[in-house]
Amino acid sequence: MDLKLTLSIRPVRLKRSVYFRVPNDIVDLINLEDNSQVTLTLEQENDRYLLVYSVLKSPFENNSQPKSPAFVSVMQQSTS
Repeated sequence: MDLKLTLSIRPVRLKRSVYFRVPNDIVDLINLEDNSQVTLTLEQENDRYLLVYSVLKSPFENNSQPKSPAFVSVMQQSTS
């Protein structure tokens, strides 16, 4: 299944870090849990960067916990 979905999201700054919020609809769509392992790959394509997220679900199912908004941290890159 080749799924493509485009969303516009704004980064959130907390102290010296920048985060992207994973919208609840996406959390539900991919069944993202708090104990899921998320890997970020940064790819350069001409004059833009692609952030590719891979989600590895935990082998332990825990359906008793409510889902909460997920945050993914990204490193801030200076372009100067």
